[in-house]
Amino acid sequence: MYNQSAAPTIVQCIFEDNAVLGSYGTSIGGGMLNAFGGSNADVHQCVFTGNSAPFGGGMFNGTDSRPTISQCLFSWNGAVHATLGIGGGMQNWDSQPTVINCTFTDNTAVDWAGGLGASAGSRPIVTNCIFWGNSAARPGQVGGPNASIVSYSCVQGGRSGEGNMDTDPRFADPQNGDFRLKSQAGRWDSLSEGWTQDDVTSPCIDAGDPMSPIGPEPFPSGGLINMGAYGGTAQASKSSPLAHVPNPSDDGIHEETWINLSWMAGIFAVSHDVYLGENFDDVNDGIGDTFRGNQVWTSIVAGFSGFAYPDGLVPGTTYYWRIDEVDDANPNSPWKGSVWSFLIPPETAFNPNPIDGAELVDLNTAFSWMVGLGAKLHTVYLGADYDTVANATGGVPVLTTTFDPGQVEFAKTYYWRVDESDGVNTYKGDIWTFTTADSILVDGF
Repeated sequence: MYNQSAAPTIVQCIFEDNAVLGSYGTSIGGGMLNAFGGSNADVHQCVFTGNSAPFGGGMFNGTDSRPTISQCLFSWNGAVHATLGIGGGMQNWDSQPTVINCTFTDNTAVDWAGGLGASAGSRPIVTNCIFWGNSAARPGQVGGPNASIVSYSCVQGGRSGEGNMDTDPRFADPQNGDFRLKSQAGRWDSLSEGWTQDDVTSPCIDAGDPMSPIGPEPFPSGGLINMGAYGGTAQASKSSPLAHVPNPSDDGIHEETWINLSWMAGIFAVSHDVYLGENFDDVNDGIGDTFRGNQVWTSIVAGFSGFAYPDGLVPGTTYYWRIDEVDDANPNSPWKGSVWSFLIPPETAFNPNPIDGAELVDLNTAFSWMVGLGAKLHTVYLGADYDTVANATGGVPVLTTTFDPGQVEFAKTYYWRVDESDGVNTYKGDIWTFTTADSILVDGF
């Protein structure tokens, strides 16, 4: 679509698989071109997908244009100039667009800004947007010679600005083009044309600008607009009454013997019952000494004197925690939370690759492991005799967690060990074993 010196209103349109050919500066705007001379289009709830151009794969905004782009999705667009492609989703040239509640994802640019680019004095104002999974040789999400003003947006890799975050937005089904936000309270499913519930909640829910109206976002809503293309619409994902977005993330690894656990509160929460322990069932059932108290703040420290586990968290231990949201005035309270976990790594190396006892291991396999807590140096021992490896000294020191075993033979059992050193102490590793393949598999034979 080509707009010059015009101010059209474009609502709920799909711009798909369009292409601008050529390699010069006029080969711009695969899906839409708001051309030079003050094109002030109002583009609302539109989809730009699969479009390409040397510059501005999805949209190009030219000199003196001031379009408003709101609640739009830009996905799988490309700025394809062989060396200078900029703005896979959107490129701005001496323009002042306002971009509100848009999602830019999986767009690409050869040079700069897979998501949104700005050059030649452009100053885009970007609010409540999501930039995730875009790629370019230089900054992949938002970039270019000129700075965009970005606030209350989720930007992969981080971006300075009020309210910005760098956290996985948890799209519903990005492989199949569903970029709605997952929610334990309810997400609109376009296939069934109804609401479905997920096992996690996106951190982009209720994370937009507090001054932005939430519009027809459905109940329950936390009173703040969601980020992304569906924020402020009737298909906005619902706010969860449960605690969500744990930090560290569920099943994460925490490389300290103390921790500051935090979470995002459920929308009805007045206070929070905190459970923390070393046994899943105890934390899930809230028994033993796992109840750590009721509190109004959304974080809790453990592993320091005066807090839970005052002697420190124990290396090699998995801890479980749960947050129940409480509002004594609400008959549905409390809202029992999921049980989350985190691991304090052991001081020894762990999780070897190939796994302990592996068979038919390719001779070219690169060995690796997960680093022991605080380890700075790793010493590797490898041999065909268990006792020799178990008692060996003077192995191969390496600074990375990978190791090339060198020449190993077909159909033979080997043993290996990794000792970890933190600069003061050395922690002897377990003995792992693997058996190599009988022969090399050649394609076609």
